[in-house]
Amino acid sequence: MFIKHNIKKQNNRTYYQYVLTESVRTPKGPRHKSIVSLGDLKPRPAKDWLKLARRVEETLMGQLNIFEKSDHEVLAIVEKIKRRRLSETRETREKGLPKTVTVNPNEIETEEHKEFGPAFLVTYFWDLLNFGEILQDAGLSGPAIQLTFIAVANRLIYPESDYKIPQWAKQTEICALAGFPEENLNDDRMYRLLDELYPRREEIERGLYQRERDLFNLEGTLMFIDFTSFYFEGSCQRNWKAKRGYSRDKRPDCKQFVWGAAIGREGFPIASEVFEGNAQDGPTFPEMLKKIHRRVDVEGRTLIFDRGIATKKNMEFLENSEKRYDWIIAARSWESEDWVEEIESEGWEKIPLTGKVAGCKAPAVNIKLFQGKAESIVLIKSEGRREKDRAIRERQEKKMEEQLTSLSNRVKMGRVKKKEKIWQNVGRLRERYPRVGRYYEVELKGEGKRQELSWEKNEEKLLLDRKMDGIYLLRTNRMDIEEEEIFRAYLLLNRIENIFKDLKGPIKTQPNRHHRTDRAETHIFQCVLALHILTAIEHRLKEKEDTRSWETIRDILKTHQTCSIMIPTTDGETYRIRKPSKMEEEHYKIYRKLGVITGKQAIY
Repeated sequence: MFIKHNIKKQNNRTYYQYVLTESVRTPKGPRHKSIVSLGDLKPRPAKDWLKLARRVEETLMGQLNIFEKSDHEVLAIVEKIKRRRLSETRETREKGLPKTVTVNPNEIETEEHKEFGPAFLVTYFWDLLNFGEILQDAGLSGPAIQLTFIAVANRLIYPESDYKIPQWAKQTEICALAGFPEENLNDDRMYRLLDELYPRREEIERGLYQRERDLFNLEGTLMFIDFTSFYFEGSCQRNWKAKRGYSRDKRPDCKQFVWGAAIGREGFPIASEVFEGNAQDGPTFPEMLKKIHRRVDVEGRTLIFDRGIATKKNMEFLENSEKRYDWIIAARSWESEDWVEEIESEGWEKIPLTGKVAGCKAPAVNIKLFQGKAESIVLIKSEGRREKDRAIRERQEKKMEEQLTSLSNRVKMGRVKKKEKIWQNVGRLRERYPRVGRYYEVELKGEGKRQELSWEKNEEKLLLDRKMDGIYLLRTNRMDIEEEEIFRAYLLLNRIENIFKDLKGPIKTQPNRHHRTDRAETHIFQCVLALHILTAIEHRLKEKEDTRSWETIRDILKTHQTCSIMIPTTDGETYRIRKPSKMEEEHYKIYRKLGVITGKQAIY
């Protein structure tokens, strides 16, 4: 390729046009073929024209080193060429092809059927969120951006192991939509990409937050912070962050990462970070807050987090910090016991709820506000939660008593003799059933084979627990908001739980099979980038009052495919036309709801 300089004079004015051109062989000899017009603006000095043309050609072929610093001019030209090529999907538009031909209808065939709908939808939201520009500003090169797009789309459409991406890509139009040559896609390229993406996460998340805030007019006064875990399969000998710890997935046998996230009111991720697998929520919170500050300014926002983070040390950290932090937290269950008299008194205000919120099936809850000098306390009484708490407690009571009886029989028969072993078993039972373990008083009498284990239920503690069923307590240092606003803000904490479900469900962040720490971290970050697109799709669906999940939408769009139509003519020639299938009615409705198309617009 090279840049051709054309000069045209008209009405005593001189016009300059620069055209990216390539030399092609024809039956009449070599000819120049125009690829794309660059307009009348010089892209760079004339001595660098050939170098620019070669860079564009390398980028189009996917041969540019992914570690090379991105060139904004090159990427702009490549995007222009890609748009032109995508608009020319029919080979029948080529010069010299007749408008009408006589064909043999019995010999018409189709081939190379590929999935198109889900990839097309992901491409639309990728462009809508300005991913290309954000990654480019973060320092990624053109091919690296294309490979990132393919990897992120894979997490949304076919979330399996990364080494399967090249195989999956051949079954879809993802490479064509990315502008990346399918023959150049392999797992080595994908893995080399992993080494460059994660170190730029702060710039990328900062850019995505700003874009989503402006695009969706997001409200930025609330920020929800929480932690979850993602487990590994394998020994993870080269992954120093993979450690055993408290598993939210009930997989204590596996090593894991702990992942912290900050989420906005509407459910869009703001910041995320990977921590060692044995990290605990409370001690990790200050470090997570520092990581969030690198992405966005936290001051002026109200932080909302759960009991596991609201430790005494963390609350002192927020109070003594140079920055001003507002917060709403759920108090620990034992703190509610100090409010028994207020719970039994009158003066509750009834607040109606719509739908099933935070496990509350009842149409309303009762709340009561108490304002102090430094903070406000909100008591909440929920009939729906009361039934849930009672069911959990009664189930744990039954299991606790069954296993205490079993342990008592084993001690009596001499199967368990050592006192240390007996008390270890009692301790495990109390740990296994924390809701009820504290009001069982266990006594061990005798020595050797004549030992006897007995237990008694503390009815006073049990009665207090029954009074606390359905009661929980919120604390906040915001003195300027009403109790109902505090309660409804806290209920939105379930948004972050939905984020965790999306990551572990349709995006399938786990099990993580990478052996190296950096690539395991980047695998999770790829899933976070996919989460941004998924959240944007769900946000648009919610605006249209469509409650279907991404899996449902994805499965419907899988029937929107592309194929090549082979048309043999009576003259002995065969024409090959590549195009998407006609949209079905359900495809059309989904694209319209999500703003992908307007009217009866065709996708060709």
